[in-house]
Amino acid sequence: MELQKENNNVMFLGKGWEVFMEFYNLEYEDDDVAIDESMEQTDVESRLEAYKTKNPHFKVIMQPSYVSNGFRYSFPIRHVRRHLKPLEVQQIQLKATDHEKSYPVRLNLYNHNSQVFAGFGWKKFVLNYNLQAGDGCVFELVCPQSNAYKVTIFRVAATT
Repeated sequence: MELQKENNNVMFLGKGWEVFMEFYNLEYEDDDVAIDESMEQTDVESRLEAYKTKNPHFKVIMQPSYVSNGFRYSFPIRHVRRHLKPLEVQQIQLKATDHEKSYPVRLNLYNHNSQVFAGFGWKKFVLNYNLQAGDGCVFELVCPQSNAYKVTIFRVAATT
């Protein structure tokens, strides 16, 4: 991705902005995206960026609200619309890399199908794999017929 800096210290996203927006689960309609120049890329971000697959996928860095308290995670709506047809799909299967067990996760559609939240099953998946804020995950659609995802986890730190 290219960053272009104007004379008044305003940064603009150039080539690659769409990938950046999708990676960070930002809305495309918002043309004003503020970037903190002091932010350095973490090891997790580097590993997520380096992960390549030909399967439909999305990448996310876990936030505290995704992995504790409310366990509220919103799947990227563009990915859901593009790859989970029909949109009325109510359940997906999540299976972490190198593990046999898969977890059914209910998808809850809100606001006339403009938001898709992980529902029943998400908390169990998060707790079973001890996902922490800062961990990176790649959700890779490996079987569109059964809505099965392989989840590759990049740990922010070794768990004790």
